[in-house]
Amino acid sequence: MQPITMKYVLAVARYGSIAEAASRLNVAGSAISRQIVKIEEQLGVELFERRSRGMVPSAAGEIFVAHARRSELEAARTIHEINELRGPHRGHVRIAAFDGFALDPLPSLMTEFRSAHPQVTFDLWLGDSFEISRQVKDGETDIGVIFNHPAPRGVEVVHVSRRQVSIVVPMKHPLATRSSVSLKDVARYPLALPNKSRTQRQMIDTAFAMHAISIEPVLSSNSVSAMRQFAKSSGAIVLSSSRKEDEAYAEGLMVVPIHDDGITQSVIHVIVMERRTLPSAAREFLELVVSALRSGD
Repeated sequence: MQPITMKYVLAVARYGSIAEAASRLNVAGSAISRQIVKIEEQLGVELFERRSRGMVPSAAGEIFVAHARRSELEAARTIHEINELRGPHRGHVRIAAFDGFALDPLPSLMTEFRSAHPQVTFDLWLGDSFEISRQVKDGETDIGVIFNHPAPRGVEVVHVSRRQVSIVVPMKHPLATRSSVSLKDVARYPLALPNKSRTQRQMIDTAFAMHAISIEPVLSSNSVSAMRQFAKSSGAIVLSSSRKEDEAYAEGLMVVPIHDDGITQSVIHVIVMERRTLPSAAREFLELVVSALRSGD
């Protein structure tokens, strides 16, 4: 099977149409179409269902796409291992993570890793857990870190970490000196919360609803850092799963745990593509991430 055929099939599966795949690959759509028809004739099955809004892999197509992705990743790993012969610990690590993990502790972990392996480079993508899971499943990233989201089929869960939900408030906030707070305490003050599309927000809304408490945040955002800065300047409360009390203190903030039956622990999953052998640099960095999470559990 020619690599170009697998490349074209993967592109159509990823982008949903021959036209879009051709545009992304900068080739003629007819060239992609010919290759797909040719492999379908060889296999005796249709790899794609042709629909009015595009093309989606058939049952046979899903099998083919999974094989093509693994072949593509295996080729990349082989090149990586050959490159390592030129010098120790070369490589490139791709990570997809939710915003809070990218704020803490990921930067310090990347810095620590690069201090030991300065030839290694990183690519970091931030987004929601659904998209992170898809990228891992499709081999578009090496390591995924998702938040309060079940791991889908096609990925392997390497580590599960649970975090107590706390509030982050300015030092002069009335709740800053408390040893713990309840949801009723929290609801009395302005809130800065994640957007409603985020799984953490859905968990928060459910917890308040269990107490029949109606909330209307003064700020909704998909950025943890923006909410923390807003808390510093406005006195609003941010709900967080970070345990870095010393770092919050350095920013002029306090972390106070929420002890309430209505709110559950946050769950962090570290995931990789199922049955994939990671390149050595990604594998070693994965071990560092898991070790850091275990030390905080």
